[in-house]
This record gives sequence, C-alpha cells and structure tokens, in this order.
Amino acid sequence: MTYISYGSGKTISDYFADRLYTFGLPNDLLAVLATFIFREAEKSSSGVGLGNDMVFIHPGGSLLTFLYTDAVKEIEAGIPSLTEAMYSYWATHVKKPEWLKDNYADSAESK
Repeated sequence: MTYISYGSGKTISDYFADRLYTFGLPNDLLAVLATFIFREAEKSSSGVGLGNDMVFIHPGGSLLTFLYTDAVKEIEAGIPSLTEAMYSYWATHVKKPEWLKDNYADSAESK
C-alpha cells in the first residue's frame, strides 16, 4: 500500500490521493501533496482539523521520518488554495471552444 487515510476525511483524502499521487514523487513534494490533502479534508469534512502529523516510511521500512503539526502548518502556509491553483492554471492552459468564448466571455466581465 502506498498511502492510507482513515476517519471522516477518508473519502476526500482517497479521492485526491488517487488523482494526484504519482509514484516516485520526491519526499518534499510528497509532504506538500499530503499537506494539501489534509487541508482539503479539514475544510470539507466534519470532525477533521485538530492538526496533522506525517510519517514517511522509507523503502524497506527501516527508516521513519516524522513531520509534526507545526511543520505541517508551515508547509500549508505556502500552498495556494485549491481555487487559486486551479484558476491561475486554467487562465493560461484551458483551450476553450470559440463558441464558449464568443457567447460567454462578457458574462464574467459584467459582474
């Protein structure tokens, strides 16, 4: 097993882990990904949010690396919100069909 989640945030955690985890990510990006998943689970599930710790179990299981709540909070402070991340990426990468641009471009500007 590569990752595991438990509790009231399990559904959203499993969803994000399934969609975003890629085997071979370096440990620093794994910590960022896990922190992002923790934050999103906290925001969307009741009973989540008393702080998070992480344990990295290295191949072979002979070495563990612990990141405690304060370290996880420090990582979280540097991660943009899901909305910010999506919209900033979409602004330069989404290829909208012409009919969508022509018919709906002004609706957002008029608000």
